Amino acid sequence: MNAKMMKIDNSRENKWMISVIKALGPPYGHRLGMQKDLNGKWRWLYDNSTLGFTNWNPGEPSAQGKCVVLFNYDSRTWNDGGCTQQKPYICEKEKEKCSLKFDT
Repeated sequence: MNAKMMKIDNSRENKWMISVIKALGPPYGHRLGMQKDLNGKWRWLYDNSTLGFTNWNPGEPSAQGKCVVLFNYDSRTWNDGGCTQQKPYICEKEKEKCSLKFDT
């Protein structure tokens, strides 16, 4: 399947992710595909890049954990927390190239 946890590059993607989660319904509190590395930098699991776009809830990240969950669906904000609790998540994958071969 080659899918990875979704990487959010901008507010449009963040808004899209919220709409998908709302359409799926409960449970909420989806885990975002990022973690804090050993140097304290947040990185996307998708490609190990640092965050270019953020949408932290006020006062976050609060150093409460090294994983991130979607905190507030109305404001689309994020909250850091622990990594041990199982949470739902959204994955993405690159478009696959399709080639057709016809016998002649």
